[in-house]
Amino acid sequence: MLPEKLIPLLEAQKFFQTGSIIAIGGQSVFMNPMGLIKELMKSGCKSINLVASPVGGLGIDLLIGAGLVNSVEFAQVSLWEYGLAPNLRRHAESGRLKLKEHA
Repeated sequence: MLPEKLIPLLEAQKFFQTGSIIAIGGQSVFMNPMGLIKELMKSGCKSINLVASPVGGLGIDLLIGAGLVNSVEFAQVSLWEYGLAPNLRRHAESGRLKLKEHA
């Protein structure tokens, strides 16, 4: 029998550490793991390196706006019909965020 791979959301915090590489999915404002985003914000870890998988949206932009993100690897991070991801753009233009874009 395979070991259980699912954990309660409230236990997720113990897996977050400063400098972690974390992949987060969700498109625009849809299908974002908002419970996980909330726990990540409460965890206290900083300098997170995010990977948008397959693309990013609201969840990634919120983490950037909270000042928790060091870098983002992405093909696209947007809020689609609601416009560009404002925190990603502001932090990227100011040089506070390292970007690795995949066309």
